[in-house]
Amino acid sequence: MSEEKSIRGDRSDESVYHQSSSEAEKETLDEQVVHATNADNLKRAVPISIGKFQLIRMLGAGAMGVVYLALDTQLGRHVALKVPTFTGKNTTGQKIRFIREARSAARLKHPNICPVYEFGEHDGIPYIAMAFVDGTPLISLISSKNPRSEREAATIVRKIAKALAAAHAAGVIHRDLKPTNIMIDKSAEPIVTDFGLAGIIDQEQDDRLTHTGAILGTPAYMAPEQAEGEIWAIGPHSDIYSLGVILYELLTGKVPFGGSVSRLLSEKRSTTPRLPSELRNHLSASLERICLRMLEREIKDRYESMQEVADDLTSFLEGIEIRSRETDVERRINLRALDDQSHARLPVIKLTRKPNSPREHQYRRQKKPTTDDNESQKATFTIRLELNRIVQIALVLVLLTIIVMSFNL
Repeated sequence: MSEEKSIRGDRSDESVYHQSSSEAEKETLDEQVVHATNADNLKRAVPISIGKFQLIRMLGAGAMGVVYLALDTQLGRHVALKVPTFTGKNTTGQKIRFIREARSAARLKHPNICPVYEFGEHDGIPYIAMAFVDGTPLISLISSKNPRSEREAATIVRKIAKALAAAHAAGVIHRDLKPTNIMIDKSAEPIVTDFGLAGIIDQEQDDRLTHTGAILGTPAYMAPEQAEGEIWAIGPHSDIYSLGVILYELLTGKVPFGGSVSRLLSEKRSTTPRLPSELRNHLSASLERICLRMLEREIKDRYESMQEVADDLTSFLEGIEIRSRETDVERRINLRALDDQSHARLPVIKLTRKPNSPREHQYRRQKKPTTDDNESQKATFTIRLELNRIVQIALVLVLLTIIVMSFNL
């Protein structure tokens, strides 16, 4: 399990530990979590236990809580133990919803979904025990200087789409899909983690902001309806949008929209992202269509299901051209393709000319003779005239010879 990142950036240099007294464990979770301020405090932090789980070290800390590497003392196996952070006034309601969604996530069975072993609560501290994935986060594969190949990006996203399709069929929505929540294991398989945790907070939009003004989660990967706090509108289509952002980033090394939270919220609702082909030359039009349809602003314009996303990606990998219905994005792709074709033909039109074309013959007929041409024509005519005279004299001599011979006979 990799370290999570908050909207403020990487917090891997912060240590998180719990107070050890039983009285402290009954306090609210946000009062128990203490961030060490330097490396010395990190070294001095002593792991504690939460029930049967012996905490070994912190794997990551984010807006949604803390993840520990822990040892299940009963089964003797390592797990990733996530302890959520509840904020605001309705912590009881959040805890109830957390348990309900943890129960749903525990039902998921798919090779590309991190399995949930168990969930529970110990002395007022809720937790989820998940499989510990030994690998690297997907974010480590993303680079603007060296983007992934089209086939590799499509293969990864297709597997994630199939996993999410299975989750949606079971009634579970991820709500916090991003590269740091996807691990690439030792077999190069993408493993989706942290199902349902982004949806545990049911508050008004203002309550969804931290003290630094950052929306809980990662706004760059949120669907427009989720980023604006429209909780009622969040559904499988929101996960489709988030996965579209990941595909866009794999192909270009950049997210479609960046900047401050307020700018993100504005651009997600009012503008369309730059075409990936504008950031990466020679990008497949079919793969671009898939990506941009996933990123449509309006829910009705996106894919209807994750299975449709997986099916189109399968067709792309099999070499089948993908044609989507006519939308603003599709028109932009077509115009870009026409523009590229016209630019590709310009050098041919300007620099080449068929020598035997009708226009070339017309040009030759209308060409005015130069002085050199006139002199050459005169010399040719003189030679031909002299040759004619010689031929005529020869014919006369032959006739005279014949006449003389006839008289002698």
